Amino acid sequence: MTQSDLADRLDLNSKQFVSGIETGRTSVPPERLEAFADALGIDRVEFGRNVLRYSNPWMFAVLFGADRKLREEIGSAPDRVNVRRGPRQPGER
Repeated sequence: MTQSDLADRLDLNSKQFVSGIETGRTSVPPERLEAFADALGIDRVEFGRNVLRYSNPWMFAVLFGADRKLREEIGSAPDRVNVRRGPRQPGER
């Protein structure tokens, strides 16, 4: 699918917006995540995870854990991010 095809499916005025998303100059607006996933024929949850993974890898790591590659990419993700899922207990660091 070309940028023009995707822009047409999403009723966008130009393919430049799609180009901006591909190159990282802009991101998919949160209110359009479902429309983008549907236009691309991708599962909405998987698409949302991928968007989060690349737009906010720190939040992705907190929510879903960080493998070694992601920890290397973000550099500041603590090792426990792979294990910790949920609120901390009183007195826990």
